[in-house]
Amino acid sequence: MFVNYYTKTIIEDIKSFYTNFSLKDSKSFTCVKASLSACIAYLISLEMELGSSYWAPFCCFIMITPYLGVGIEKGVYRIAGTITGAFVAFLIWGFTIQNQFYYTILLFLVSTACYYKYATSRHMGYFWFMIVLAFILITSVSFEKVLSPADFALTAFDRAMNLLIGILVYLLLNYLFKPKYAADELKSKLRQLKTELSAYNREIFTQYIMSAFNIEPVKKQYETIRSLIKAIDALSYNAQFEKKVISHKPTGIDYKRVSDYIDEIMTFHQSVCNLKSVSFQSNFRKQILKIIEIFESIALLDEKINIEKIVKDIKMQLAIIDIKYNKIVKKGRHYTYSTSDTYIFNESIVILKDYITFFILRENAYKEELTESKKDPELYQDEFLGYKKYSFFGKTLFIHKPHMRFAIQTAITLVVVIWAWKFLDLPSDMGTANITIAVMTASLPDYLSSRLKGILRFLGCSIGFLLGCILLFFSIESTLVMLMCVFLVGYFSAMIMLKCPRISYMGLQIFLAFSVAFIPTWGPVMSLESVFMRFISIFFGISVMWIMSILLWNNNYFQVVKTGILCFWKRFNKFKIDNSADYFPSILIEGISLLKFNIDKLTITSSITLTEQSLLKKWCDAVERLLITSRNLNLVSEEYKLFISEINKELFEKINSLCGVFDIHSNDEQHNSYHSIILDNISEIESLKHLIRSNGLLRAKDIHFKQETMRCIVLIKRLLVRLKDINNIHLELLPLLAEHQSS
Repeated sequence: MFVNYYTKTIIEDIKSFYTNFSLKDSKSFTCVKASLSACIAYLISLEMELGSSYWAPFCCFIMITPYLGVGIEKGVYRIAGTITGAFVAFLIWGFTIQNQFYYTILLFLVSTACYYKYATSRHMGYFWFMIVLAFILITSVSFEKVLSPADFALTAFDRAMNLLIGILVYLLLNYLFKPKYAADELKSKLRQLKTELSAYNREIFTQYIMSAFNIEPVKKQYETIRSLIKAIDALSYNAQFEKKVISHKPTGIDYKRVSDYIDEIMTFHQSVCNLKSVSFQSNFRKQILKIIEIFESIALLDEKINIEKIVKDIKMQLAIIDIKYNKIVKKGRHYTYSTSDTYIFNESIVILKDYITFFILRENAYKEELTESKKDPELYQDEFLGYKKYSFFGKTLFIHKPHMRFAIQTAITLVVVIWAWKFLDLPSDMGTANITIAVMTASLPDYLSSRLKGILRFLGCSIGFLLGCILLFFSIESTLVMLMCVFLVGYFSAMIMLKCPRISYMGLQIFLAFSVAFIPTWGPVMSLESVFMRFISIFFGISVMWIMSILLWNNNYFQVVKTGILCFWKRFNKFKIDNSADYFPSILIEGISLLKFNIDKLTITSSITLTEQSLLKKWCDAVERLLITSRNLNLVSEEYKLFISEINKELFEKINSLCGVFDIHSNDEQHNSYHSIILDNISEIESLKHLIRSNGLLRAKDIHFKQETMRCIVLIKRLLVRLKDINNIHLELLPLLAEHQSS
């Protein structure tokens, strides 16, 4: 199964690359700059008579990025990391001279620390990677030959300078020739987001007003907005970095709040579709459509719009809705409509007011649970996200187990591959550095399957080596022709890196193997032995790495998924309707994203069938809907919850008790027990709505209080419905978990 998957992935990316190939787009120009900088860096390295000159152009390629701000950030961190790594190398070499045993221990410790920091640092990963890269490039010379301190210093200088030359040359060219700014693209994406969000609003509220429901166009718009939010999220940090470094100011709206809003309004739409009939909103058709038209006008205009006039128009329409609503209630006409109909209408008005508050007025009154939780970093170091709490000498440490496992595995692999090469008595002066660098670049954590990564590594190295050997066969002596060859191969590799997202790693490996084979020295190569040994060292390194990845902590993704499901309910059990101070749904949402990633891994590695994958993803989707509802409840003002609890205090206690013990049941009896409790609570919610209506308990309250209270009741019922849906999924999921547990 996985062979077909990988073959299809590679073929689809290659077809897309061929079909969409163009020399005129911005990515093509970025590839030209990368290839040109590789040639210049190589010439500078040769002019300075530095050893292993092929590392200079290769460093240009590990710097490739379409945006100037990202390039500057990468450059700063990599220069700082190179200098720090060189300093650590000199320090380590001073203590471990002529003692390879101590050097091995220190290599393991430094590699583990740097790779762990690389995996856990959101923005400084380049810094930690360059520390270990410079450290190994410099200190690996102690495995290659015995050098005097002066010779060691000279070799270390050569290797560090090659890294710096490649980084600086690429940065300079990227800055001088048509730099591309993330802030510009961010602005364009935000403008597009406003347009799509406006269309999304119009579709949902028009369907609601006209009582003509069709979920398909809503789903398509939802997915479009989701993809835009994902793109904006990826651009936002780079745009902010540009603002700090080069004063290129981005502008836009709170895209994270947009994500909350589209989920909330989608849930509202689904709830309306589930009702048998709704008609109360037809009394306010003209006003709601007018508000939607104003939303659309905002999306079409620029930042210089008269926001005061727009806000005034919207408030006038909302005031008319409030007046008409009060008249309907005063005359008793609302009794001709169902209770659910009027409750849903009030929720729709609150949603409209939320949109106005946060996307037009841009007020920050929203109680962001994510901001609050960041006051205590320990909240995000949760077992559900892979953290484990340890105590050392009275100090508490939180270690992310998967990342620490990855760091230790990579460090052990580096040590094993170096010693294996040495014990086989292979030419160390031609391979040690190449082996370690191949392992380091191949082991970087990403979202590729390790099998796919191995295939891409093999293909990339084979293509690069073949291209290098073909050019060596012609014994090129012309400087211009040689540089042209480097440029063309570099351009081809860069195009794969930027335009083939799923096989981009192959592009980097093509240029690495080509550099090692073709440009280690200037002029024609008289013997292919050194070239062949360098190539063999790369394959030796990645082969050992592949074996070690199987032998050391071969991931049981199903156990990870099962543990994640159990940990989810342990965290969710902290939720209470009337007091959720210790409940932060953003942590759970992040954890569900990790679970989906591991479920995809299960499918790729043939651990589960597509039907079983569909069931697990169905659970994740249902849980995400539950989290959206719980988050909205978590943010409802306490005064509305208090009003409801005073009417039926036992109801809150029952729901809190259910949330406190709800988990994946172990048998049919527990499933039936949960199901019965949920249905009883839903029945009480309906009784509560009728009690409030029949006794006129909201009659003396203002319109805003009525709307927020009704919305809170709708959310509580929606929470119970979500739990009921998940409870039914658990009944299907239990045999799957039991089957894999027994196997």
